[in-house]
Amino acid sequence: MNITKIKTNRLSVRIGLTLGIEIVLLLSALVIFITNHTRKALREEFIDSAVALTKSSALILNQRNSRAMQQLRLYTISDLALSDDFNTENCAEWLVNHRKLRYQDFTSLYYVDIATGEAYNDEGGGECVEHGIF
Repeated sequence: MNITKIKTNRLSVRIGLTLGIEIVLLLSALVIFITNHTRKALREEFIDSAVALTKSSALILNQRNSRAMQQLRLYTISDLALSDDFNTENCAEWLVNHRKLRYQDFTSLYYVDIATGEAYNDEGGGECVEHGIF
C-alpha cells in the first residue's frame, strides 16, 4: 500500500471517531438537559395540581360543613328547642313532624334522652342506646 492511502485511512478513522465521540457527548448532554428540564416541569405541574386539588377539596368541605351547620341550627334554634315545653315526647314528635326539613346529607336524625338511654329518630322509631352505639 502506498503511504498516502494509509494516511488517508488513518485520517478518516480519526475524523470518524472524533465525530462519533462528539455526537455521543452532545446526545448525552441533550438527554441530561431534557431529563432535568422535564423533571423540573413535572414537579411544578404536580405541585400546581396538588394545590388546586387541595383548594377545591377544601372549598367542597367548607360548603358541606356550612350546609351541615345550617341544618344543625335549624334544629337547635327551632321553636321547640327554645320553648319551655321541651321534653322527650315533644322532641320525638317534633322530629317526626318536621322530617321533610332534613337535608339529604343526613340519612337519619336522632334525639337521645340521656336520662333513659332511649334514642328517637325522625322516622318515628325508638331504640335503646348502650355505650354510645345505636
